[in-house]
Amino acid sequence: MACTTNCQKRIILLDKENKLSKLNQTKEWLKELDLQEPWRRQQNAEKTAFVDGLIATTVAEAGLLVNDIARGCALCRTLQ
Repeated sequence: MACTTNCQKRIILLDKENKLSKLNQTKEWLKELDLQEPWRRQQNAEKTAFVDGLIATTVAEAGLLVNDIARGCALCRTLQ
Protein backbone atom coordinates (compact mmCIF):
# COMPACT_ATOMS: atom_id res chain seq x y z
CA MET A 1 0.00 0.00 0.00
CA ALA A 2 1.43 3.40 -0.94
CA CYS A 3 2.02 6.16 1.54
CA THR A 4 -0.64 8.72 2.36
CA THR A 5 -0.67 12.02 0.50
CA ASN A 6 0.51 13.98 3.54
CA CYS A 7 3.35 11.58 4.40
CA GLN A 8 6.54 13.23 5.66
CA LYS A 9 8.56 11.27 3.09
CA ARG A 10 6.63 12.93 0.26
CA ILE A 11 7.56 16.34 1.67
CA ILE A 12 11.21 15.28 1.89
CA LEU A 13 11.02 14.01 -1.71
CA LEU A 14 9.76 17.42 -2.86
CA ASP A 15 12.70 19.03 -1.06
CA LYS A 16 15.08 16.66 -2.87
CA GLU A 17 13.50 17.58 -6.20
CA ASN A 18 13.97 21.28 -5.42
CA LYS A 19 17.58 20.61 -4.45
CA LEU A 20 18.16 18.79 -7.74
CA SER A 21 16.71 21.70 -9.65
CA LYS A 22 19.04 24.13 -7.89
CA LEU A 23 22.06 21.88 -8.42
CA ASN A 24 21.29 21.54 -12.14
CA GLN A 25 20.97 25.33 -12.37
CA THR A 26 24.32 25.69 -10.64
CA LYS A 27 25.84 23.28 -13.15
CA GLU A 28 24.49 25.40 -16.01
CA TRP A 29 26.00 28.52 -14.43
CA LEU A 30 29.34 26.75 -14.17
CA LYS A 31 29.17 25.88 -17.88
CA GLU A 32 28.50 29.53 -18.71
CA LEU A 33 31.32 30.64 -16.43
CA ASP A 34 33.64 28.20 -18.17
CA LEU A 35 32.83 29.84 -21.50
CA GLN A 36 33.19 33.36 -20.14
CA GLU A 37 36.38 32.78 -18.16
CA PRO A 38 38.39 29.97 -19.78
CA TRP A 39 41.46 30.75 -17.62
CA ARG A 40 39.50 29.40 -14.62
CA ARG A 41 38.80 26.08 -16.32
CA GLN A 42 40.55 24.02 -13.61
CA GLN A 43 38.54 25.69 -10.84
CA ASN A 44 35.32 25.17 -12.76
CA ALA A 45 36.15 21.52 -13.38
CA GLU A 46 36.64 20.97 -9.64
CA LYS A 47 33.39 22.76 -8.80
CA THR A 48 31.52 20.85 -11.51
CA ALA A 49 32.84 17.54 -10.15
CA PHE A 50 31.65 18.53 -6.67
CA VAL A 51 28.19 19.48 -7.96
CA ASP A 52 28.02 16.22 -9.93
CA GLY A 53 28.73 14.33 -6.70
CA LEU A 54 25.95 16.20 -4.92
CA ILE A 55 23.57 15.46 -7.79
CA ALA A 56 24.40 11.74 -7.70
CA THR A 57 23.89 11.59 -3.93
CA THR A 58 20.60 13.47 -4.10
CA VAL A 59 19.29 11.27 -6.92
CA ALA A 60 20.15 8.16 -4.91
CA GLU A 61 18.40 9.54 -1.82
CA ALA A 62 15.36 10.50 -3.88
CA GLY A 63 15.28 7.01 -5.40
CA LEU A 64 15.17 5.45 -1.95
CA LEU A 65 12.35 7.78 -0.96
CA VAL A 66 10.36 6.92 -4.09
CA ASN A 67 10.83 3.24 -3.33
CA ASP A 68 9.66 3.72 0.28
CA ILE A 69 6.67 5.78 -0.81
CA ALA A 70 5.65 3.19 -3.41
CA ARG A 71 5.80 0.35 -0.88
CA GLY A 72 4.39 2.45 1.95
CA CYS A 73 6.57 3.56 4.81
CA ALA A 74 6.25 1.96 8.24
CA LEU A 75 4.41 4.94 9.72
CA CYS A 76 1.80 5.05 6.95
CA ARG A 77 1.28 1.29 7.18
CA THR A 78 0.52 1.55 10.89
CA LEU A 79 -1.91 4.44 10.33
CA GLN A 80 -3.93 2.58 7.67
